[in-house]
Amino acid sequence: MAKAYKKQSLGRGLSALLENQDNDINSAQDSNADKLIGNVIEIPIDQIKTNPFQPRTNFENDKISQLASSIEQLGIIQPITVRKTGFKSFQIISGERRFRAVSFLKIKSIPAYIRIANDQQSLEMALVENIQRENLDPIEIALCYQRLIDEIMLTQDEMSIRVGKKRSTISNYLRLLKLDPIIQTGIRDGFISMGHGRALVSVEAKEKQLKYYKKILSDSLSVRQTEKLISGNGILTKEIKKIFPEDRYDIQLTGKSLIFLKGTKYLINNLILSLSLAILLIALFMAYLFRSFKMIIISLIPNLLPLLVTAGMMGYLSIPIKPSTILVFSIAFGISVDDTIHFLAKYRQELIDSKWKIQRSVYAALRETGVSMFYTSIVLFFGFSVFMISEFGGTVALGGLVSATLLFAMLANLILLPSLLISLERTVSNEDVMKEPTLQILERKETKEV
Repeated sequence: MAKAYKKQSLGRGLSALLENQDNDINSAQDSNADKLIGNVIEIPIDQIKTNPFQPRTNFENDKISQLASSIEQLGIIQPITVRKTGFKSFQIISGERRFRAVSFLKIKSIPAYIRIANDQQSLEMALVENIQRENLDPIEIALCYQRLIDEIMLTQDEMSIRVGKKRSTISNYLRLLKLDPIIQTGIRDGFISMGHGRALVSVEAKEKQLKYYKKILSDSLSVRQTEKLISGNGILTKEIKKIFPEDRYDIQLTGKSLIFLKGTKYLINNLILSLSLAILLIALFMAYLFRSFKMIIISLIPNLLPLLVTAGMMGYLSIPIKPSTILVFSIAFGISVDDTIHFLAKYRQELIDSKWKIQRSVYAALRETGVSMFYTSIVLFFGFSVFMISEFGGTVALGGLVSATLLFAMLANLILLPSLLISLERTVSNEDVMKEPTLQILERKETKEV
């Protein structure tokens, strides 16, 4: 059990040093300085002044009263630390709460550890001492770090050594000062935690910070709920935690990370919208061309299947969805649809000219369009493959995925689509189902009997 500091009496020599202005000690080089500096002595309360560099700005009266009650019963367990500023003049470096509690009790003197320090050293010692305390609020700690940077000219690496904290911890505290002053006050008053503040600081606009802050208070959101609210659906956060375990890494989403997440989400939504519109337009065009619902379904299968295969490849190879890889689907779908429309338009013409002979029409359409589709796809395949020699991962993924998707699309249009037309000829490709089209895509040619 800790014992109260035992009051020691001043010897004649020490008493003379403190009472005699001619022999006053103001530096470590002065005569008899070793008898005063580094020792604990009782100093009258009226000779001690508070520290103007004190980083703590909030002294709760009820806490001071509790400390005074403890001192009244047990005495002062730990002396305060002061620096000598002149004859019978001392200034507190650390321990102002104890000094206030003793003053409240009307005690005449207090044990103090004497040091010699200039203003800068006093400030640094006061800041570092306060940072080590557990009862400081996060904003007070952040302000201490900021003052060490601004007034002592310390770097974050130097501060890390001085205070024994990790550099990332110091950075997290300093970032809290980017919050709106209202939110900083909320943290100091205990309305929200530092975890809430760390989530809010990723929002650059102060107006949005306040909007989220009000929602946290009104809905009593936890830190995790706040992070999810700010970062959208929290997908990025989950992926980060898989790569960087929380027990080993301290990861924070910065503004750029959130912009990337929101930008990717925006692109994905637009991809889904554009593909849906493209499918709808193709379906309408096929309906206008063939006037058959079954042909609409058959025309979409060779175009959607390569996209599904590509999506499966991305999942298997752990290729993430990002702006460069999202383009794959749009590029490949557009080229594939062009091949499909080209083939089916020619197939439709051959059906009428061959008097609904299915196999003959399919073979004729393949001879006419297959060669051009093959060469076009091969040229595009090697063209996009060139991107794979890039040193940028997104470009490599774009080139490889587009090339692979175009290859699948070519095979689907040259093999799968004709196979479907031949195998389903009785239900799809017959004169009863495929009525005369409203629009003639290709000019009809006259057939001659040989």
